[in-house]
Amino acid sequence: MKPDIHKTKTIHTAWKISIFLSIIILSCKSSRESTHQEKSKKEVSSEKTNQNKEMEATVIDLRGLDGCSFLLQVHNQERLEPINLPEEMKVNGLAVMVTYEYHQGASICMAGKMIKITHIRKKHQ
Repeated sequence: MKPDIHKTKTIHTAWKISIFLSIIILSCKSSRESTHQEKSKKEVSSEKTNQNKEMEATVIDLRGLDGCSFLLQVHNQERLEPINLPEEMKVNGLAVMVTYEYHQGASICMAGKMIKITHIRKKHQ
């Protein structure tokens, strides 16, 4: 009994298509991951330039949000969640000058990037 040539060619073609599609799918995933990694590197680089540099910010009261307290909002509308905001600075709308470093940790609030304040003072009007 001879094998059916047409059926064999069809199966062979199907395998080629499957392999080709698998390669395309895997390369797309790899491309997305590298783009995400590049973006993360840029964000980290940008964040490092703001650390230890005095910045103007406004204290905002987010106690109405679950798990939140007082946060700092900087000029570009970015919110920062300090882990050590002094009690006397917990005044909604207070303009401050702040120096900070990013803090690695978990937050219930999740409304901003966590920071550790290294220096804070009221802004002179």
